[in-house]
Amino acid sequence: MPADGVVSYQYLTVPTNFKEDRWITAAEIRSTGREVVHHVIVFVQEPGTTRAQVRKCLEDWNKGD
Repeated sequence: MPADGVVSYQYLTVPTNFKEDRWITAAEIRSTGREVVHHVIVFVQEPGTTRAQVRKCLEDWNKGD
C-alpha cells in the first residue's frame, strides 16, 4: 500500500449459488489483510444485473439520489 495517494476500489462478485430465494440476516467479511482494509461496502444484486447497472447505482448513491 502506498504511503499516500488514492487506491482504487476493488469490485468483487461472490456468487451465493442458492437454488431458491433466501432471507439473509447477517454476513461476515474476513479480511486477509487487516492492516490495509479500512472498510467494506457490500451490495446484494439480483441475478442478471450487469456491472454497469451496479456502477450506476453506486454513482447515484454517492450523489445522494
